[in-house]
Amino acid sequence: MRILFLSHTFPLPIDDGVRLQCYYLLKELAKSHSIYLLCLNDSAVSNDAKEKIRSLGIRLVDVIEHPVPRSFWQRLANSLFDPVPFCVRQFESKLLRKTLKNFLSNTPIDVVHVNYLSMSIYRDEFPLIPSIFFPLDAVSMMFERNIRFETNIFRKFYMYLQWKKVINFESKILLKFEENMVVSPVDKDHLLKRCPKAKIEVSPLGLNTDYFIPKQNVLEESDSILFRGVMNFFPNTDAVRYFYKTIFPMVRKQSPSAKFYVVGKSPSSDILAWAKEDSGLTLTGFVDDIRIWMARASVVVCPMRVGSGIKIKIMESMSMGKAIVSTSLACAGLEVKNEEHLLIEDDPFLFAQKIVYLLKDRQARIKLGNKARKFVLESYSWSKNTADFEKLYKRAFLR
Repeated sequence: MRILFLSHTFPLPIDDGVRLQCYYLLKELAKSHSIYLLCLNDSAVSNDAKEKIRSLGIRLVDVIEHPVPRSFWQRLANSLFDPVPFCVRQFESKLLRKTLKNFLSNTPIDVVHVNYLSMSIYRDEFPLIPSIFFPLDAVSMMFERNIRFETNIFRKFYMYLQWKKVINFESKILLKFEENMVVSPVDKDHLLKRCPKAKIEVSPLGLNTDYFIPKQNVLEESDSILFRGVMNFFPNTDAVRYFYKTIFPMVRKQSPSAKFYVVGKSPSSDILAWAKEDSGLTLTGFVDDIRIWMARASVVVCPMRVGSGIKIKIMESMSMGKAIVSTSLACAGLEVKNEEHLLIEDDPFLFAQKIVYLLKDRQARIKLGNKARKFVLESYSWSKNTADFEKLYKRAFLR
C-alpha cells in the first residue's frame, strides 16, 4: 500500500516514547509498503538523521521546522479564546498545509496515517482519502489526572480549560477517521465513553527485546534507584517531585546510602536546585545509551500519578530484567501481575518499603527481573504491533 505518515515530530533521535513508537512502526511498515513521511519538528534535523530514515526505504516528503511555545504565559495568551486545544493548535503550520496539498495533488495515496492528536487538525486536507488516527492514548484522561496534582492555581485553571477543549475536540475528531487505534484498553474505554460511535482498536506498543537485554558485564551499583523519562513532560516531572519529596526520605531512613538517579533531558528548575543541594540525587540529562544507566540501577521506579497510555519505560526496564516498583497507574494497560513481574504499590509508605526490600535482597531482584524479561518476550513485538496497523489500513481502504 501507499501510506502517507503524518507526525508532529521527526522519529530521530529516539529520546522519548513517541519517537520510539514512530521510528519502529515506520521501520516495520517500510518492509512491505511504500511509506511517505511528512512531519514537523521543533528544531532543525541533520542530514545524517534524514539519511538514516531514507535508508529504511522511507520516502521523506519534508521535515518542517516548527518551534512550539515553551512559556506558560505565551501558551495561555495563544489559546485562551481558541476552541481548539493548545496541544493541537500549537502544531498548526501553514507551510505543512501547503506541502501536504502539493504532495497529495501529485502523488496517489491509499491511506493516510495520522500520528498523535496534534496532527489530526490536518484531517480536512484529505477528506476523501481513507485515514486512520493513532492518538497513542486518551489525551483528555491525561489532562484530567494532571489537574488533580497541579498546585499552581493559574496552571490548574489553564489545564481545566484545556481539558474541556480536549474532551470536545477528541469526541469530534474520532468520528472523522475510518479507524482509530490506541495502546491500551483503558484508553479505549475512556474515549468510547465520550464518543461511543467511534471505531477504536487496541494494539500495545512493541518492544525491541534484542536491544533492551540484561547486561551481565555492567556492575550494579548498590542501593541505586533509577527513574527515566523526558523531564519537560509534566507526568514525569510530577513523578520525580512526588518520589523525591515523599518516598525517597522514607527509603533513606532504612537505607542511608540510597542514591536516586533521574535519567532524562530537560529537568525543571526546582529539581535542578534539589540536585545541587543533595549528593544523593543525580540528574544525568540526556544520555546516548539509556541501557548503561538502567543496568547499573539496583531498582527502577515508576511512581507515576498522572498520565495515560502504556509506559514504554516500564516495558524496556522489564526487557532488561530489572526489578521495578510501580504505581498502578504507571502499569495500567499492561497485563502484568503484582509480585510476579514487578511490585505495584500506590501507598507512598509501602512503596518505600518495597524499594528497601528489593535493595536488601539481591535474589529477590534477580527473580523479579527474570520473570519480567520472560513476560515481555512472550507479549510484545513491533511485528505484532505493525500487523495490527496493517489490518486497520486495509479496513479503512476497503470501506
